Parts: sequence; C-alpha cells; structure tokens
Amino acid sequence: MGAFVDGVCRGLGTAQYTTGTTTSSCVFVFRIPVTSADADKTVDFALLVGGNTEYTLSEASGSNPITLTGGDQTVGYPSGSHKLLFTAPTNVKAAGDGVIEMDVYNTVTLSDVLVFEPEGANVPDNYDVSVGNYIENMKVENGVLTALKPNQPAEFYQNISVSFSTNATNNYVYADIPVTISNPIAAITLKDGSTNTLTVPLNDSETTSKLATLINVTGKYAEANYTGQVIWSLKSGDETGIELAEGGTQVTPVKVGEYVLTANNEAGTLTGVDITLTVIQLATSLSALYPNGITVIQGSQMNDYLEHLYRIEPADATHDKSTVTYTFSGTTDDGSEIFSTLDYTGIGLVTTAANIGSGTITVKHPDIEESLSIPVNVIKGVPGPKEGVLEPLSISVPKEQLDNLDITDDLKKHVSVYSKLQWDWSEFTWESSVTTVVKPAETAAGFIAAGYGMTTISGSKTVTACGFDAEGNFVAELEQTGNIMFDVTIVQGLSGISIEGFTIGCEDKDQILTVTTDPAGIILEDAEISFGIPSLADQTPILSLERVEGTNTWKVTPDYPGSGALTVNYGDFNDEATVTISQHLNLAEGWSWISTYAGEISLSADNANNVLEARSQAALTYNDPVYGFFGDLNTLDGTSAYKVKVKEGVTFDYTADNARLYSNDVTTVTLQPGWNWVNNPCAKNHSFDEIFSKAELPENSSVVALTGFMAYAEGQWSGSLESINAGEGYLIYNPGTENISFNIQPDRFMSEFVASNEAETTQSRTLMANARANRTELTYNPRRFADNMSIIASLPEGIDSECYTVVPFVGEECRGESKLVDGRYFITVHGQKGEQVSFRIFDNQTGEYENSPVKMPFSMMEGSIKAPVVLGTSTTGIESITIDQNNHDGSDPVIYDMQGRRVSKDARGLLIINGEKVFVN
Repeated sequence: MGAFVDGVCRGLGTAQYTTGTTTSSCVFVFRIPVTSADADKTVDFALLVGGNTEYTLSEASGSNPITLTGGDQTVGYPSGSHKLLFTAPTNVKAAGDGVIEMDVYNTVTLSDVLVFEPEGANVPDNYDVSVGNYIENMKVENGVLTALKPNQPAEFYQNISVSFSTNATNNYVYADIPVTISNPIAAITLKDGSTNTLTVPLNDSETTSKLATLINVTGKYAEANYTGQVIWSLKSGDETGIELAEGGTQVTPVKVGEYVLTANNEAGTLTGVDITLTVIQLATSLSALYPNGITVIQGSQMNDYLEHLYRIEPADATHDKSTVTYTFSGTTDDGSEIFSTLDYTGIGLVTTAANIGSGTITVKHPDIEESLSIPVNVIKGVPGPKEGVLEPLSISVPKEQLDNLDITDDLKKHVSVYSKLQWDWSEFTWESSVTTVVKPAETAAGFIAAGYGMTTISGSKTVTACGFDAEGNFVAELEQTGNIMFDVTIVQGLSGISIEGFTIGCEDKDQILTVTTDPAGIILEDAEISFGIPSLADQTPILSLERVEGTNTWKVTPDYPGSGALTVNYGDFNDEATVTISQHLNLAEGWSWISTYAGEISLSADNANNVLEARSQAALTYNDPVYGFFGDLNTLDGTSAYKVKVKEGVTFDYTADNARLYSNDVTTVTLQPGWNWVNNPCAKNHSFDEIFSKAELPENSSVVALTGFMAYAEGQWSGSLESINAGEGYLIYNPGTENISFNIQPDRFMSEFVASNEAETTQSRTLMANARANRTELTYNPRRFADNMSIIASLPEGIDSECYTVVPFVGEECRGESKLVDGRYFITVHGQKGEQVSFRIFDNQTGEYENSPVKMPFSMMEGSIKAPVVLGTSTTGIESITIDQNNHDGSDPVIYDMQGRRVSKDARGLLIINGEKVFVN
C-alpha cells in the first residue's frame, strides 16, 4: 500500500497479517515524513495488487480521512487502526446492454463506459486493454478508444479485451467487451445521369426503391456501406397524397398529383436531395369505340384515325400516347399486304391502307396486359378533285356507223388507263352532257356515238367510310362522293391507208415514207401500226424506218440492196408497195473510179449522155459529140472496176433499177499477176484492215484508189487509205507470177466504217502545206485525169520527216498530195503518160519550200516501203536524180552515193540504200 500527499507517494507499507475467511483484514504500518507545509493536507492510500494493478482506497464506514498537522503525529494502532475498504472486482463490462456503440472516427473514454462488478467494487486505477486482431478497426491510447473503421458487415461485433489483477497471488480477471462501430450517413446526392423527377402509378409499393435508384448515399467512411436509414419527408404537395411510414423510410403515393420529397439522414442534419414525384393513374383496360370495326378508303393514312378508334379506362388514367403501339396485319387473296408502313424523314413511321381487303389493327398499351384488336375493311374510294379530271378522248367513227356504234368499251378503257387508281366503270353512274354527240345506250351504263362533235362524259360514285367532316371531327361512317369527267370528241373515222413504192440507193439518206390516210389528217397511233419490210435470204431487213414525231411519215434508212413488197397494217386496213434498195451514182464532172454492187449501169440510160468516156480493164467506150457512144463497153456490170469521165459542167445521176448483182455470200476476188481492176462488192464502207487483213498477198502488193493507195511489206499494210468505200473502184497490184485469191465477207458480217472527217465531195482539193495558211498553188483536181501514180518516198537520213510536207508537181502545177506514215511519204500523183513529175519539199514551220532534184516520168508506181525514192534538196548534197521508168515497180533496191547519184548494188563506200546511210566495203 502507498500513502500519497498531493499525489506524491510519501511512504510504503506491506501487509502484516490477515484475518477472516470471506473478508480479509490487512494491517499496514507507515511512517510518513511531513513538514510544516503539509499541515491540513489529507493522506490518500492506494493498493498495489499483483504487482501491476492499482486501486485507490476509500475510508471504511466510520473512518474519516487522515489530516496532517505538519508535525509528528500518530494515527491508529493495532487494535484500533485507521480502516480503509477494498472490494476486489470480479468482472468488467460495458455499461447498458454490455456493448460499446460508437460512430466511425469518434472516441470513447473507457472509464466512462466500463462498469466493474460486483456493484461497489473498487475500480482499478490502471488495467490492460487490447484490441486484439481489430487493429485496423480501432485503437486504445491513454484509456481512450478510437473507432477507425466500421464493422463489416454492420451487424458484426468486434471486441476489446480488458484485464486486471485482484490479489497478491496474481489472480487476474479477463473480460471481452463487444464494440460496434457504425458508419452514419454523411452525404446524400443525386446520381450522375439521373434526373430529380420520378413518375409512379397510384399506390405503387415500389416507390421507395424507385426513389432510392435516383440518389447516392455515402457514409462517413466512404469505402464502406453506410449504416442508418434515409428518411423521406414531404417538402411540398398535398399532405394527404403521400403516406410516410416507419419514420419516413417508406413512401407510398395514395393520391394523383405532384409532390416534392426530400431525402435526409435520420438526424436531418444534411442538405438533402429534393425529388419531384409525379403520381399518375395507370390505364387498366382498352375498349373499342366501334366493336364491329371500321371501313377505310384505299390510300388512307391510318395514323390519322388510330386515336379515334379506342377508349382507355379509367377515364382519368394518365398515359403517354407515344407509348401506345399499333400492329397492322392482313393480306389480300393474292398474298399482298393490306397495309404498307414507311419511315419518312422528319415524320417517322406512316402506315397506309395500300390494298383492298380485310385486315386488323392490334392496339397495345404498355400498362395493360390485354391488347385490343380492331377489324378494318379497306375499300376503293372516290376520285379527288384533281384526279377526277381525265385527259380528253377522241374517237374515230366512220360516217356509216353513226348512231349505231357502241363506244362503251372505248370509254371504259380510257377511264382505266388514264385514272390514277384505274377506276372500275361499273362503280360509277354515268351521263353525257350532249346527247346528240354521245347518247345513252339501251344497255346499262353504255353509250352510242350519235354524231360528230364534243361532249363531256361524267360519272359519280359514293362510298361510306371513316373520315373527318368539314369541322375536322372524326366520323366513323362518313358519306363521300367523287366524280370523274372527261371530254369526248367524235371525229370522222379512218376509211383506208395507202403508201407508194420507191427506188433509192444505199447512199440515199433523205427518203421519206408517207402513210396517207382517208380522210386526210388522221394521225395514226404508234401502238396500232406495223410494217412488213423486205428482207434478204437470211431474213435481214433491207431498210429500217424511224417515225417523224407527230406525223404519218417515216425516215427511211437503206441498209442492204434488195427489192420486195413493203406492207403497212393498221387495224383492219393495209396496203403494200414495191421498194428497191439499189446503187445510186451521182458522179461529178471529170474522172471517177467506180464499182457497181447492185444492178447494171446502162450507158444507154436517159442521162447517160452526160458520160463522156468509160473504161474497164479490158474495154472502153467513148461518147462522140456527133456519133454518140462507140466502143465495146456498153454496160457496167460489176465484172471490173471502172473509170468514168463525166462531161464538164454536168453530173451523172443514176440509180440502178434492180439489185441482182448484190451478193449476200462471200465474194472471192482473184488477182492475176500485175495490175487488176477490182470491183468492190460491198454496199457499205469498211475499214481497209477489215477487208485486207486476212488476204494473203505477196510482198510489195499495192491497193490503189483514185486519191490514195496502200502498200504491203513485211506482213503489214501502210499508206494513205483508211477505208474501202462502197461504189468506188480499186486497182490492185499483184507482184507475183501466179493468180492469188482472197475472200470478202458480206456487209452484214463486217463493221461499217465511219470516217473521222466528212468525206470531201468537191471537185478540187486544197492542201495545208504549213500551219499558217492554205496556199493557193497547192490546189489540185483529182478528177482531171483517169490515171494516177503511186510513189513511196523518204527524205535523206538525218532529216526529221515530221517537219516537212512533200507535194508532187508537173511543171508548176500541183498534181496530188502525200501522207507521211512511219517515215515514208505515200504520194498520189494525178496525170498521164509523157509527163515528168517533180517534187517540192515544204517546211511545216516556215511555209518555205525547196525543189527536190529528184524527177521521174509519170508511170503506175515508183519506190517501195523497203526501197523508197529518196527525195533531197541542194542542202543534202543530192543535186540531181532522175528515175528510170524501167524500174517503176520498186522491186530492186534504190542506191545513191553521197552526191545523190544512183549507183548499182556493187558500189562500195558510204552510200544511201533505201533511204538510209550505209558503209559498204
């Protein structure tokens, strides 16, 4: 035991002896040093038990505290000692229900909440407290318990352990005291993305849970669930409309209306969250306003009618029309859907009664379990104001049929074709405004053409279906009337048609076929008229027809030579005429090279006197001014190409009167060695390659036309001809020693050639010698002479041929032109034997020219692709070259020395061979 003055131990005493069995008495002897300063101070006593537990003792009943005098004094004696009372505690617990309850982060002084038993027992001044395994949840320092983390779960208890000694033999008392740590609500906020509004049905038992989904509730310890409850209170609205039960934890709406509820903690210490609660009356059932269904007109938009077809009960039910859904069903006999639904931009889904028949509208309300079915009958409606006016109708009636011809079918067809919904004639009641033009027939709804003139035919139709009246009110059975009207003109009808035959050439593009009507002026319908066109043996038509819009005339396009009956049919009327597609020659003055492909040309024809001379390869004839034609060529019959000269100032315009020469089969052309005058069997123009690409001709073969030619070398053709033209004659050179044959396919198996530029038809030609201007001295007439000369030439090596144009002359007269192909000039010269041909070489940039020293006599041909005539000027070093007429066919190589002299093939040194410099040693 220790004696304390002013809290300072002044002495220690130990027990001398003890007495008793249930109650111990211990005598302690002290000597306490004092000073005068201690006068009137009291002495306190504390008992140390078990070496570590202290108890503050109080005086036993009947004893008073010892008061010091400041000097020597003696208090008590063995038989009458100063008595102190010590009752040892046997247990310790929490006050109340034995549990320490606290909020997280709060503190509790243990001495305030611990109760030691038995009642009246001394309370230890010090005792051991341990939190055991709950160091994360709480801590004890200096007798103060601090809550660090709430219980998880909330109903779970955690303990602190309290221990102390009660006697000298270290008899310890141990006690576990439960502690519960709550996590009170610290904040209530609106959830992200949520609105502070809620709509619920009347008497909704789930209202509280629905409100809870709108808010976030957070405890003081944010990482754990909160403890406690959210309390709802009515901030505004009818107090009788909301029932708040169990202290505001349960909300039940009992009256329709709008309310503001506030969520707070149990203490009401938070800012809280306000929620606007709208209470509605849910719909409970659907009923049809028209149990037998409705009738609608085909084409009606069903969206306009839907909300007028049913009733929602109870009447005061609150509902959003947009939540009501409609399903449309039903098909016609042919399987088509009665209703059509389309999604329109800016409008949404629109359902239309598309087809006539019976269907069903199914109405579904989200709050009502049972759906509602409404029968719908879709019928054809009546014409609207615009649709009811049709195009006028004209009916042709022969005079003898007036007052007798029934035109009902014509009227019915007109209504069916020209009305938008193809109205049925029988659905209307019809009448005519002028019965002297159209009068009723004895048959029902029929009419007779009574006379010529115009009347208005009108029909009316009435139906009953749902719709809106003039005031915009919905009417389930609304009578609707519509009309159809159109003007009918009775005109004198067609009594017959006729056509006239014609003979034209394949070249003629301006022929017109006219179908003449009786009476005149009747325009025939395209759908009613048809033609039978003469054909070749393989059924290929010889011509085609294209109608001139708004007339009874057709443009005739001749395709192939032939002849036959052209028929025309129009209803009960028809006619036929003979047409012939032949060859049409229209030769200008001067010489032309021609072929005949369809019919013979007789030089005894009416205008044949305009022909001055005609030649074939084996015969000729001459038209003497006095004696007329004499010679052995009387008919141009297609066995040869022909050179025909027309007198000056006139033309030879001739169309063959038959087409028996034209062949629909392959034509075989046989070439003898040398020159061949070849007749062209084709009635259409074809590209040169299409005619000759498969012809196996020898090297150095040539094809010559009046104004150009082609040469064959090293497996390909080169030259100035693009096409082989119908009606033109050609000279073909066979350089071999044997006959050669090749085939020409029928026109219909080849492509027609269309020139990039329109063919020149003038009698003279003008060349472009340079880029700046046409030069008058380069004008020539290709028809002046019967013959021409073909020359293949080149410029000396090192000279860019693209920069120059070569033009042939006889004296000072231009006689032809050239075409540059792959470095070779293909020159066509028009003239006659005995003339000498020279050449001028024009600079394409400056227009200036130099005379070539090369000269040659007029002949059939000179030079070849391999061995061209080399044309030089004084600047090239070649001063004078004259071609020997004996080497006119170009079969031997042409060799010149550097002075421009032609040398033999045995020459040596730097030479020009076939237009190229070559060193020969």
